[in-house]
Amino acid sequence: GEEYTDSIRLGGISRVLADQLREHLDTSIRTTVLGHMQRGGTPTAYDRNLATAFGTRAAKLAANGTTGVMVAIQNNSFTTVPLEEVAGKTRTVPLDVSPLLRSGLDVGTSFGVEESEVPATADPEPRV
Repeated sequence: GEEYTDSIRLGGISRVLADQLREHLDTSIRTTVLGHMQRGGTPTAYDRNLATAFGTRAAKLAANGTTGVMVAIQNNSFTTVPLEEVAGKTRTVPLDVSPLLRSGLDVGTSFGVEESEVPATADPEPRV
């Protein structure tokens, strides 16, 4: 076969998909382009497989006309959850039991709380 040496710029699929969705759905469709910090680095094979698993299940639901649900993992199995069970609700992280919260604050991640509000017990304990 032929070898191609031209660089191919991948991306822009969100706009193509949004245009296709607008043709079939009577709802507002928006796209988001994530920056490097939001992406969180290079995805691992696990990240890619998990994203593919969520995406294919969501696409099948949409193709079958299923609406008002999201794909989720519960008890290590894929399932759907009605959006009314999750939309508009806030899940919080207990400030006194999350050492990961302290680590996130230490690298500048905003969680909507002041650092002074986080109890000292949220500091990670050193492991030896």
